[in-house]
Amino acid sequence: MAIKKMNLTVGMIVKNESKIIGNLLASVQPYVQEIIIIDNGSEDETYQIAQNYATKIFEINEGTESELRNVYIDNANCDWILTLDADEEITNEFWEKLDELLRTVSDNIVSFIIPIYNYFGDGKWAHFTSHKLFRKREKLFYSGKIHPSITKRIYEEKLDFSLFNCPIHHMDSLIKNRSNNKRESYLKRIYNELEDCEDTNHYYRLHTYLAVEYIANGNFDKAKGLLATVIENSNLFRKISQIYYIQLAILQKDFNQAREYLNYIIKDFDYILSMESKEEMLENIKKNNAISDEFLQRVLVSIAQVYIHENKLVLAKYVAQLALDIYPFASQHYLNVASLTTNIKQRNEMISRALKLNPYLRDKRIYNQGDLCNIYAFQTSLISTTEDILNDLKINL
Repeated sequence: MAIKKMNLTVGMIVKNESKIIGNLLASVQPYVQEIIIIDNGSEDETYQIAQNYATKIFEINEGTESELRNVYIDNANCDWILTLDADEEITNEFWEKLDELLRTVSDNIVSFIIPIYNYFGDGKWAHFTSHKLFRKREKLFYSGKIHPSITKRIYEEKLDFSLFNCPIHHMDSLIKNRSNNKRESYLKRIYNELEDCEDTNHYYRLHTYLAVEYIANGNFDKAKGLLATVIENSNLFRKISQIYYIQLAILQKDFNQAREYLNYIIKDFDYILSMESKEEMLENIKKNNAISDEFLQRVLVSIAQVYIHENKLVLAKYVAQLALDIYPFASQHYLNVASLTTNIKQRNEMISRALKLNPYLRDKRIYNQGDLCNIYAFQTSLISTTEDILNDLKINL
């Protein structure tokens, strides 16, 4: 039975991706009407491989990432655009759900945030979301020289967006030396942009980017200094810098400092989490702290880790379950709850749900050791007690 192609353009920037681009494009082509490739100066067989799949290929050696991404937006002929990178992978289930989504989506929705599982080795990943799927609109374009996004435009224009809860799998750190090479490039770009930066908000945004790069390179003291500066001076980037500070403290096993900064985000979180009603608790957290579900589930994982260190395992499980209640489509939360569950039947049920939501848990590649110099390990979405589960899954592959 022939697959009906979606009214969707896939846009990609590539450079020297001959080892991996063919597999991704072969998996994409059956489902979409258009693939637009921006070749940013490849010196290998990337262009020749892309010719077998792409509708259009533009060879552009110069330009910022935003400028390059806006080329495929400008040249897209479909109603929807999905932006992908060569080191990302997508399951068949993603396409099936996306087909249904695009046939039923409300006219007022212009974009979807999509979960991304950023694998970094030993079966672990960091979970983020990104506006990677959006309508072709004049108001929607990429901005920013580093980690560009359409998010700024969405908020400036007060446009409506929603969540598409099927993940994209990012293999970056599992490809030898890929993440290591990126770190040097990003550091150089951040330093260059800081020299000419006159916008206060962007200045502190760059500081958060730089702190993350320092953490990846093991320069923890420098990272803490930068994050402390942002927390003190920037309302816009205070919360994300606080969670970075907390996650770094946990990485260094400084749980007292992690607890201190968690109290900055959710004041008196021990008391709030003792409330009998989960609805009352969540209402209290969101009302007093203006925290989105995406951000809150990351905070709750950190709280659970602090409770594990304090040997408060009942509380840790309660918090892990709360994160699951908020984000029931995210497989890591099922593993986190399972790792704190003594009931064998419930534990196995949770693991089974995690496997269903994330088939990559059966993929040997994610259990390899990734590049040590990566920006994801300190932001892991999995708590320490999942180690035994991950080891068992790896052994049983």
